[in-house]
Amino acid sequence: MGTKLYSDDELLNRLQKFAEKLGRPPSQSEMDDSGPHASKTYGNRFGSWNSALEAAGLQTGTNDPNGRPVTPEEDLLTDLKSVADIVGGTPSEREYGTHGEYSVKTYCKRFGGWNSALRAAGFEPNVEMNLSEETLITALQGFAEKLGRPPTTDEMDRSGPYTTNSYKRAFGTWNRALRQARLEVHSVWDVSEEDLISELNSLAEDLSHVPRKDEMRNQGKWSAAVYQERFGSWNEALRADGFEPNERW
Repeated sequence: MGTKLYSDDELLNRLQKFAEKLGRPPSQSEMDDSGPHASKTYGNRFGSWNSALEAAGLQTGTNDPNGRPVTPEEDLLTDLKSVADIVGGTPSEREYGTHGEYSVKTYCKRFGGWNSALRAAGFEPNVEMNLSEETLITALQGFAEKLGRPPTTDEMDRSGPYTTNSYKRAFGTWNRALRQARLEVHSVWDVSEEDLISELNSLAEDLSHVPRKDEMRNQGKWSAAVYQERFGSWNEALRADGFEPNERW
């Protein structure tokens, strides 16, 4: 696909209009999900996302990465304890991801790690943190054999033996873990844009509406992240297929 260039003023004007629709400065995830351009476009042009916000005359640091006001630690710990009641013990990252109100990433960022969050809530750290590399690799190979191919990060987090965070802690990156397990590394560039568009169109027909990112992740062949990487944002991928972008404000 060709790239249409926009001036700094045009990018800032579109950012300001998007903020006006939201009633506040957008987060990077909101921009990637339903904004006029990908957040990385602004980062590349202005040096960082916050620099772009400042250049547009918008306040920085008002939201967490998901665009919500920063959640008090007390609320985070209360919800963590609620999930512990649901699962009947110290929750794993996956269990919290299934039952919790917030993201595991929020806890890791606010407390310095999942186990630190568990300690702050009065729980013993989860043993998943202490898994050996051999245990992780064996589990990954077994899960890949069950699928008949290397798992994606979404598949591993949704139904794998351990979360991808466990592999990232042990090996640095998900792809490095795949290489250690002698599995083929995923690359978004191995898929043609024609195949991506065809899959998006097929899912739209099955759903009878323009797919959302979560629907593509749960029901599509590739995750929404692949489309964002190839087309710049989820909405740019929708436009490439002739759909009107989803508007969530």
